[in-house]
Amino acid sequence: MTEQQTATVTPGTCRSTSALVAAIGSRVRQERQSRGWTLDQLAEATSVSRRMAVNVEQGATNPSVGTLLRISDALGWTARVGSTPAPQASDCHPPRCGVVR
Repeated sequence: MTEQQTATVTPGTCRSTSALVAAIGSRVRQERQSRGWTLDQLAEATSVSRRMAVNVEQGATNPSVGTLLRISDALGWTARVGSTPAPQASDCHPPRCGVVR
């Protein structure tokens, strides 16, 4: 992966949550090892406990979005879901009074 990496999760790629969690864990481990980091160094860089870092790598936990963001920041990844860019604030129109656009 490049210096500014992109972790892409495309809907339908993984058939279950456990498969997705395992894929994320494998990717985190691969990137940590390629940097020569220990689990303690990963935990310190992400501000999560060592136990959480181990659980994420082993696919033993479904990490929160906050944990995933801390890990992705520490590893230099940008988070992207699917192949479309995130909507801009001006593109978001929340329904008002039950009116759906």
